[in-house]
Amino acid sequence: MSKAAGDLTCGELQEVQIKMDRIWADASVNVDYIAEVTSISAIRENQTAQLTVLEDREKDKQLKITWVEICGTTIKDDCNTTCTPGGTELSINCKDYSLNLCNSAGFTIPEYAFRTSNYSREEVVARAFLRADQELCEWYNEQAILAADSYTGINQYDTGLGKVCGHDTYLEAAMWTPEIMGYFMQTAVINRQRNSYMLSGTNLSGANWQAMMNAQNLDGKGAQAMMGSMRKYFDLFKIDSTIGKKTLLIAPYAMAVGTKNYYSEAPINYIGAGLTNFSIQSKNLPWVRFDVTYTTRCAVVGGVKEMYHDYTLQLHAGVYQNPLPCNTEQTGILSFVCGTAPC
Repeated sequence: MSKAAGDLTCGELQEVQIKMDRIWADASVNVDYIAEVTSISAIRENQTAQLTVLEDREKDKQLKITWVEICGTTIKDDCNTTCTPGGTELSINCKDYSLNLCNSAGFTIPEYAFRTSNYSREEVVARAFLRADQELCEWYNEQAILAADSYTGINQYDTGLGKVCGHDTYLEAAMWTPEIMGYFMQTAVINRQRNSYMLSGTNLSGANWQAMMNAQNLDGKGAQAMMGSMRKYFDLFKIDSTIGKKTLLIAPYAMAVGTKNYYSEAPINYIGAGLTNFSIQSKNLPWVRFDVTYTTRCAVVGGVKEMYHDYTLQLHAGVYQNPLPCNTEQTGILSFVCGTAPC
């Protein structure tokens, strides 16, 4: 059967996806393709924002959020206001949101690779897809960490254990024990960040592990209770290497992440252009779909003509900050550093 350049059938794509599913289900193999995405998964799990408009694959839309800014009412010392009602003038604010991140990962497989390998073409393509999935998701995870760090506000609790220096609050290394959770709970309340969750790297990860291991001991239940007083996520792979030894306290309303895909799940062949477009679901972040473009080409390498299969995966995404409150220092995200304060 003859095929046009860049043609990929639904059956061929299904075979690749079946191979991906089998590889992913094999614990002895999938370890090579599992992405470290703790941070972005935590943000997605806790966010309260709904980004349905931005995630519509049929249209490029902007999301306009409009809100009434009520930064205070006029409190008077008496109730003799019957004939003089009124007070602080309210204002209407708005903010536009659109996709603000994009990245791609591509790979090329020469036809001879299928002839000289024990793997089938579907197996080779499936493994390449999984590798691209891993790399794009870890890139997105890093972007979310950088964004969260850039969204940090200023700690309003400047009389507690920590030393507030700009957007960071410093806590000496000896303070990072289960007892510090009481300070974080107090800080969340004073900064109007009730129901916050903690996103950390190595800070407190050792103490958290010890608390879990000692939970069955008579004298270990207290530490476990302290560590369990707040939702915690430890991104040991990327937090420290991206923003340093920091711990972020994030309110669910403070930020959100979202993606969109433009191509359908079924492949669409553009015969004249020699391209096939389709989308595949991420194995590492199931709420993400990658747009994929496939083509074939013939090239001469080393005096030998060879057929090449080219694939490119694209991730269209965004990381968004909630509109700031009346006190712009209180963004809903606080940064805590393990170390001595420089101020």
